[in-house]
Amino acid sequence: MFLLPFTPFSSECYFKIFDAKVTPILLYGFELWGIRRQECIEHVHNYACKRFLSVPKYTCNDSVLGDCGRYLMYILSCKRMVCYWLKILKMPKYRYVYKCYI
Repeated sequence: MFLLPFTPFSSECYFKIFDAKVTPILLYGFELWGIRRQECIEHVHNYACKRFLSVPKYTCNDSVLGDCGRYLMYILSCKRMVCYWLKILKMPKYRYVYKCYI
């Protein structure tokens, strides 16, 4: 467990709150956007990680994500998109969502 002396939260607690409160807002409707990497979403994620680690804003994003043990939001969004597509394919054939997809 990674703790900073001046941080009131552990990394698990901080990112659990981030995943519960911020991630759904950032990825709202992402299943329909298509496979595009949104830099503004990655920027918010990197900002939160840098705030947690208290490092300057010009610190390398890859090293910050690695230190926090996080992946790009793009990977999470692609996972959600594929799960949504599979959910559509399992729907009955009379559903409008299925018909639109086909």
